[in-house]
Amino acid sequence: MLCDTGAFRNCVSLQFYNSWLHRITSLKPKKGNQQFTSADNSLLNVAGSVKLAVKLGGRVTHAVFHVVDKLSQDVILGVEFMQNSGAVLDYNTKHLSLYNGAVCIPLLTSIDFAKAVRTVKRIRIPAQHEVILPARLPSLPQNTLGITETLPHTLDRGLKVASALVDCNKNISLCRVANPINRPVLWPAGHAFAYLSTLPTCETSYFLMA
Repeated sequence: MLCDTGAFRNCVSLQFYNSWLHRITSLKPKKGNQQFTSADNSLLNVAGSVKLAVKLGGRVTHAVFHVVDKLSQDVILGVEFMQNSGAVLDYNTKHLSLYNGAVCIPLLTSIDFAKAVRTVKRIRIPAQHEVILPARLPSLPQNTLGITETLPHTLDRGLKVASALVDCNKNISLCRVANPINRPVLWPAGHAFAYLSTLPTCETSYFLMA
């Protein structure tokens, strides 16, 4: 599922509905002349709507989803769901909390490890300290720039990697890692602790020219 703050309605693709959902819930035909448009203002073909059970963090909520032909994602949770569940997006910790904090789930559940940032050598991070360590950058196309971001399993242990702009033309870069917990952390050589959020080409060109 994609959490999309730019989508005003909850949506599910027609292809996903036909493959997995048509036997468990019936499709209600579209009513009225309301039109749905995509981000580029092109019209979307809405087949109807369904009521589905959504399970997040162990809690089940029922919500109405509009079934859209050739949707870019299988399922989109839009502003409608965010408002009804009291959603709070924490971009610092990359988590989504719902129902006044009763449910908290990571926003990132899948990372392309081809973009992983890894330790060069074995490292020990003392309790309640931060360290600056050499890290091996992923092998990406020439002139790729990106921002270092904390991997979910690093966040789960309570550690945070500082966001920094890095140039993938260099194999090694320095990363700052904070360990606020009350015990030291040991990472072996080659341990993936962060990933690179690459910048779009236009932004990359700007930084190269600056």
